Amino acid sequence: MEYAIEIKGIRKEYKGFTLQDVSFQVPQGYIMGLIGPNGA
Repeated sequence: MEYAIEIKGIRKEYKGFTLQDVSFQVPQGYIMGLIGPNGA
């Protein structure tokens, strides 16, 4: 299968919070949205 986006093991650190080992795949032709507290 071909992916439009493939993320493996990403990590982001903020003051007091760490997001780590995030992986996901979005196949071609699909729509995905990430929504946070500010709606972005």
